[in-house]
Amino acid sequence: DEGVINFRHVLFLIILSSLINTLTKLFLYIDKVRDIDGKEVDALNFIQSYLTGDILGGIAFVIIVLKLLLPFLRNRKLV
Repeated sequence: DEGVINFRHVLFLIILSSLINTLTKLFLYIDKVRDIDGKEVDALNFIQSYLTGDILGGIAFVIIVLKLLLPFLRNRKLV
């Protein structure tokens, strides 16, 4: 099936990139929060909120691109 988007692969890539992004933010923000105000970051709440936001943002981005950008490119005969 050439030319067909496999949404399972797209969803996997969204989840993988969200996980990497969230863990990177966690490791970077833990040191900065402790240095500024002495509070500690609750890792579970941090991962939960950021991972949910990143996954939903990735899915919304893909839907917007598929619904808005692809018809525009097809009308211009670029795809």
